[in-house]
Order: sequence, then C-alpha cells, then structure tokens
Amino acid sequence: MPRAKRSLKVLYRALARLAAAFVALMLAGSGFAANAETDSSILDHGEYIARASGCMSCHGEDLSGGYQVETPMGTIVASNISPSRK
Repeated sequence: MPRAKRSLKVLYRALARLAAAFVALMLAGSGFAANAETDSSILDHGEYIARASGCMSCHGEDLSGGYQVETPMGTIVASNISPSRK
C-alpha cells in the first residue's frame, strides 16, 4: 500500500476515534447540563478537558468551528461545539 494511502487511513481512523470520544463525552456530560450554569467548577473542568484534548486546534479558541480540512473525499469543516447557537 502506498505511503500516502496508509497515512490517510491512519488519519481517518484517528478522526473516527476522536469523533467517537467526543460523542461519548457529550452523552456522559448531558446529565450535568442543568447544573452547569450554577457550578463553575464543572465549566472550569470542561474548559480544561477541551484544552487538554486539543479541541481548539480545529474548533478555534471560542469553539465556534469553521476550520476546513481538504481530503480526497471532500472538505471537512469543524462544527460549532460551543454553547452558542450562532
């Protein structure tokens, strides 16, 4: 298998794992949504997790998304994962 195809395969697997981890974190954290406005420690912990896992590299400092990655399958655009709907 050519090196470029192997690299893309590794990249796609990594992206799939990151997406699965993000969904798992979102589902696990959904029970905390009601208390998030009143408990700043939860918000601080969430910010820590986002920074430690590198979310800002694609989703931006404000997590609003917009970063684009060109792939052979098309353009992948990082979504808005901030609490804002804008």
